[in-house]
Amino acid sequence: MPTFVAIAENHDVTRWGIRSVVEGCEDPALRIVSSAETGLQTVSMAEQYEPDVLVLSLRLPHLNGLDVLYYLQQRSLSVRSLVLTGCTEAHRARRAFERGADAYVLKRASTDELCTALSAVRRGDQYLSDAVPNSC
Repeated sequence: MPTFVAIAENHDVTRWGIRSVVEGCEDPALRIVSSAETGLQTVSMAEQYEPDVLVLSLRLPHLNGLDVLYYLQQRSLSVRSLVLTGCTEAHRARRAFERGADAYVLKRASTDELCTALSAVRRGDQYLSDAVPNSC
């Protein structure tokens, strides 16, 4: 059974890099369904495509990633969220999990770690990058 993945990232090159990593993961069930550049586009995309997993940047224009998570939580959309960010502060990770994130991975992570986190989220588990302080 396929797992539909959507990507929300405002940098074009990074968005395509994430797509390449997801497509290169050893999990053949992962399928990219859509991508967005802004928070508002992300909300619309989540409602329209109903992806299983959303790979979400925190720094999106028009509506940041934390606000996107809050919106998804309030609308009870069943999308699982993997935050992919450069923010290493524990309080940001904690806030993301409070808003419904299922994983928090740093952009400096290896491609293997991103694939591992995607697999964890796909199984219904939570994932926190080892590079983030464990005080979450």
